[in-house]
Amino acid sequence: EIHANPSADAGLDKAACIGESIVLADATPDTADVFLWDDGGAGGTFTPSDTVLNLTYEGAPVGVHVLTLLATNSTTGCDTVDTLQATIHPEPVVEAGTDKTGCASAPILLDDADGGAGDGFLWIDNGAGGSFSPKPRVQNPSYSNPRAGFYTLTVTATVSSTGCDSFDSLDVEIDAQPVV
Repeated sequence: EIHANPSADAGLDKAACIGESIVLADATPDTADVFLWDDGGAGGTFTPSDTVLNLTYEGAPVGVHVLTLLATNSTTGCDTVDTLQATIHPEPVVEAGTDKTGCASAPILLDDADGGAGDGFLWIDNGAGGSFSPKPRVQNPSYSNPRAGFYTLTVTATVSSTGCDSFDSLDVEIDAQPVV
């Protein structure tokens, strides 16, 4: 007796940032009931295992990886293969710059920050009450705070085309204005 191969769909191509998981939840089995996923040696991990139809894939390096689904009908032994592409994007390498010292209410230039491949930026002072000029959404603003103290400034850089982001921090020491 000749049996038809089952049909199976591995799902749509997926993308994630390095370190994130890719949820493979749209694979469909048709008449297959035994599954085996493979990443061609890319080094990722399938969770809970590579024998589950809908699972999570993580741990692969940056690049485009072909994920292969082998779907078998255990009654007939017939099988089929389908693939999808899993693209892992890098994070931007961001450097907040060197630690700074300045005076209360005087602008401190954050001119040595480097957002790498990032094209979107957000600076925060973690609620310290200072301000960024011209705004906190530029790579190299200036920072001022009317109160003396030690503050940590954090910049997050985002690559808009992928949504991948990364952050770095620097410390700022604000001295009181001298009394004259």
